[in-house]
Amino acid sequence: MNKKIAIALLSFILIGVFDLNAQRRGGASDEEIKSTVKSTYFDIYAGVYENSIKINDLGTAINAVQTMLAVKPEETHLKDTLALLYFNTGMYYQAMIVSDEILQKDAKKVEMLEVRAISKQSLGQIREALSDYETLYRETSDVYYKYQVATLQYSLGRFGEATSNIDKLLSREEIADRKLNITATQNQVQEVPMRAALLNMLGVIALEVNQPESALNNFKQALELHPSFILASNNLKMVEEYLKENK
Repeated sequence: MNKKIAIALLSFILIGVFDLNAQRRGGASDEEIKSTVKSTYFDIYAGVYENSIKINDLGTAINAVQTMLAVKPEETHLKDTLALLYFNTGMYYQAMIVSDEILQKDAKKVEMLEVRAISKQSLGQIREALSDYETLYRETSDVYYKYQVATLQYSLGRFGEATSNIDKLLSREEIADRKLNITATQNQVQEVPMRAALLNMLGVIALEVNQPESALNNFKQALELHPSFILASNNLKMVEEYLKENK
């Protein structure tokens, strides 16, 4: 722990001890004293949390929230904060565990469902992540979650289901203005229209089921919508070469 923080905490604790001694001399009960101790520690670490967030020191913020929960476990809303802190630091296993604890008590908490879904996906738990995205779509009707459902179905080789969901999405008017961040290369993320991303996925599935002509058409449509779409461009070149070699 930072030396200055440790000194500050010690000062707060000593002040609390003197205050408790005064309460004891004043006839306060053990329960009242215990409550005061808890409140003192809780307030100290609430301050540590606030200061840590200000300087983006998420590690210290996590420790502060853990301490606050240990002191006052009834402050259950802090678990949401803890799950988000783990998530934002890339600690996906911990984020998954904490969000799961929250969802056991409130299964329809959308923010925590999304944290758990993304965490599972990041950990390679594709089937489990798919289940969470299906729940998210049922609860919100947000087309982004339906897109994720189709993506994970493709990853699992469930091409028929993925194609069906893509077709349904392509018929939805609200995707017209939606954009997605797509990993184009190992070090590059590209923003593309959702419709273009869906057409590209259709093309990839068509290749998987040995329909290169359909794939060619899908990639061309994706590029008509977004000419700089790197993945679709690379896929189009690949299928063109394949068709040329297999005339």
